[in-house]
Amino acid sequence: SVTGKDYNHWLPIFINEAHFQKGQTIIQNSISVIYNGSALGSARYDFQPFVALKVLTALMNQSGVQLFNGEMFESKHAIEAYCHFLRLLMHFIDIFPELERNINKMVDNFMRHSQNRNKKVVPDIGEFLIQIALSNKYQFDEIRKYIYEEYFARQILWIERKGVVENLFDIKPRDLPNIFEAAKVSNHLLVFNLEMAETFIFSGVKEYLDRSYGYPPDNIVEKFQQRLKAIKAIDRYSEFVRAVKMNDTIKTPDAMIDFIISSVEISN
Repeated sequence: SVTGKDYNHWLPIFINEAHFQKGQTIIQNSISVIYNGSALGSARYDFQPFVALKVLTALMNQSGVQLFNGEMFESKHAIEAYCHFLRLLMHFIDIFPELERNINKMVDNFMRHSQNRNKKVVPDIGEFLIQIALSNKYQFDEIRKYIYEEYFARQILWIERKGVVENLFDIKPRDLPNIFEAAKVSNHLLVFNLEMAETFIFSGVKEYLDRSYGYPPDNIVEKFQQRLKAIKAIDRYSEFVRAVKMNDTIKTPDAMIDFIISSVEISN
């Protein structure tokens, strides 16, 4: 691959409508193989539109993680891969309108009841954030309260395992730096995923990417690479809540403690 890693699947990108139509069967077959882990010609492995949504959001999320964890020279390729997967997914949404309905239903269910927020329903929050950004019905601000509640609830187990606080129902302000450190990588990834979606998924992005055959402009790539450095430097909750725009509700250490305690209750 462009990053020097082995690969076992080939997936054509979206260049334009004509190119997609010529390669649509190959693209759909490739997605089916990735999803099913098999190239057998069985009818149960035939392409279904929902598979494109699952596979491409997963690939976008993996590109994001690779970008976050990689060296700077790798990050440009990871951003380009993210944008290529995004453009291909957006075209599938255009030609299969049920995908948009699936996304909106998923977001709607997540908002309506807590039982629709667990890992069985939403296995990966990073992938779900991509779907929210792609929704034509919902804005992130409408759902962020529930996202942050579930996100923090999923962190609790890891914080408990690291034993940084004896009793999470009795947190003191002096405990906050240790709690943040225990979940720092996860916190960084949340900020990163939010900013990745905000930077590259917006109204008009299809036309924007189509001008360069799916490649993002170099100045946008370079700007995001610099932002990545700043995200990785976040080392306290006060910076984190500003980065994820929670500072309108969490304004003091005590408010942060209350939020963590409520997350413990949700996780139980």
